[in-house]
Amino acid sequence: MILPRIRDNLLNHSRIDLQHDGIRELICVADGYPEPEATWIRASDLSLLARNSTRVLLKFDNEMHGVNQYICEAKNKHGLTKVFMTVIIPDNQTKPLLSYSDIQSHSVLLKWRVSNGRYDRFNHFIIYYRRLHHFDDSDKEEINDTINVEDYKQVLIDPRTTRYSFTFRVMDLIPYTKYEFRLKGFIGATPSAYSNSVFIKTLETIPDKIDNLHGYVWNETSIVVHWTPPNSTNGPNF
Repeated sequence: MILPRIRDNLLNHSRIDLQHDGIRELICVADGYPEPEATWIRASDLSLLARNSTRVLLKFDNEMHGVNQYICEAKNKHGLTKVFMTVIIPDNQTKPLLSYSDIQSHSVLLKWRVSNGRYDRFNHFIIYYRRLHHFDDSDKEEINDTINVEDYKQVLIDPRTTRYSFTFRVMDLIPYTKYEFRLKGFIGATPSAYSNSVFIKTLETIPDKIDNLHGYVWNETSIVVHWTPPNSTNGPNF
């Protein structure tokens, strides 16, 4: 007699974000003797989603977006074991369209709209942006449905503070530098799809003046000049 057990690839009360964790499906593997039957159940209405002997797969293709809870059950004649999983499913049908204007040396104005037109439903947006280390405008960055958020700076936007204008000026950028921007919205805890990527290059600016310029004669034909570099240049410091 061996009671059913669910393997440790599923940890009880785990929380999974499909948009960031790179997960498209969940596999529940059960051990025991006799071999247990494994079942996936949607917790909100106790609907049976999938059933199989010892190993059962849960796909999210037909699941409603939102913060959903699922139960994996493993059962044989000796007992029953359950694991509860919370899964955040993004609303991929809602994708913000991001654009820009008024590029300055230290800032850019971003604008966006959403496909469903229900701007009042969004409680906040997040702008993701990062500095790119090349300047060839012919280069094409790889565009993915997911991003590694650790590579990006983030700005949280409460639409009430902008009176639902859906514009925001990103500040403190480096002059003459290329950036990528993306955005997504949230209805409650449910994220939209990521917006399109926007690429811009900030303008040049006048650098600060050089301080402490002085020199001395080295020989009959040469002099040595010293100075303190400016605090602000007209581009990135390579």
